[in-house]
Amino acid sequence: MNIARDERGGATLLYVVMVAMLIMILAPLLLSVTANEADRDRRDSNALIANTLAVSSIEAFIEYLDGFAKEAAPSRKAYVEAYAGFTDNEQYDLPDGTAITYTFDHGNYRVVSETEKLLDIQAHVIAQAGHRLKQEKNIVYTINVAEPPVETEPPEDGRTPVPEHHQNVYVQDQVIENQEVANDPEFTKKTDIRQTVDKLLTDASTRIQAEIATYESTAVTCNHCNSIEDLDRAIANSTLNPLIIRVQNSITIDTEQTYTWGTENRPVVVLIGGINFNKQAQINVKGDIVFTNSIKVERGTTGITVESVGGEYGNLYAKGDFNTDNQVSVDVAGTLYAGSNMNIDNNTKVSAGNLYAMGELNPANNTEITVARDIVAYKYIGDNTPIIGTGGDFMTVSDFQSNGKTTLNAGGLIAVGGKFINNQPNTVTYSGGGTTQLPYIPYVPVMPTDPESFGWNPTRR
Repeated sequence: MNIARDERGGATLLYVVMVAMLIMILAPLLLSVTANEADRDRRDSNALIANTLAVSSIEAFIEYLDGFAKEAAPSRKAYVEAYAGFTDNEQYDLPDGTAITYTFDHGNYRVVSETEKLLDIQAHVIAQAGHRLKQEKNIVYTINVAEPPVETEPPEDGRTPVPEHHQNVYVQDQVIENQEVANDPEFTKKTDIRQTVDKLLTDASTRIQAEIATYESTAVTCNHCNSIEDLDRAIANSTLNPLIIRVQNSITIDTEQTYTWGTENRPVVVLIGGINFNKQAQINVKGDIVFTNSIKVERGTTGITVESVGGEYGNLYAKGDFNTDNQVSVDVAGTLYAGSNMNIDNNTKVSAGNLYAMGELNPANNTEITVARDIVAYKYIGDNTPIIGTGGDFMTVSDFQSNGKTTLNAGGLIAVGGKFINNQPNTVTYSGGGTTQLPYIPYVPVMPTDPESFGWNPTRR
């Protein structure tokens, strides 16, 4: 018997058994490691696919933007929206079985200013082969789709554009805030406001008075017009074109009716001492109406509308006070003028092209005044929540006094030749976005910009 050989054989068998057992233990682990490496490779591949597709989509879109020509679309925004590559939730499979879900779209449009209108562009890609291996890529860029500025010359009327949100109030004397102005405007002192505004108001009054004098010298006097019906018949029966007719005294309205004087082809100018509104009525004038004394428009839904004819006329002039009361409406295409005070009261709505008050402008009790161009008054006293809007300037020779939450929004400038006095905490004043005839804003010409070279400014978010 060879004991040594037997022992070596036993040892070899034991080694083989131990190796076999080790392989049995490690095999699942080795297989798992191999599978995980394969999964990582697939995830990395899916991530690369998603990233490449998203990035290339953005690059292709930017290349499309670079090809913009102003003849290609009515606007830059329309050109962007016409991009043929926009798609939502498109799905397809790659040859290796990878499932792709692809979205390329635009959204979240917001306006910052006239030259900054932003639009988001989004590329979103999902690449997956089984839920565990899904990879996503989301890229969002913001572009500017605003139109380029094109104005190169100042307006022909010599008025200067005022930047939006100008928020200055120009004052010659003291600013007395017994209550702070709610929107906290900047007050700027100017030493020539009173003189400048006084000249503007005086020049306007001189021109209007001369126009009234011309009417008075050429008017046909209606001696038998003792009622509104008499005046209505006299206008209808006259063949003069234009007709300028004068009624020396005041007349009374005792019936609820609509009176229309003048046509598009035949303007009528009515000079009248005054009208007493005993009943609600509507007066429509295609031409001008001149009150040679004071006038009070009242009685509920009463209204006066004065329209222009052929780009002329459309004015309401009162030599004395102009007063309104009790929910009436006054709509004047041209100039609304009072030779003394203008008192707008009790839910009245007034609109005009220009407004001039040689005395106080006193709106009160939820009134609204809307003027396309300028408001010029000797003094302003506002009571109980008046709302005032102009496309141009708001100017006073003397004081501005708010006793009851004035809301003033001037497209041009706000200029006060006396004191600015605020006695109510909710008063607000805004300015800018329109034009001014005052010399306080220098005109800055806007250089023309070629729409094809105006930057899209793509910025990744």
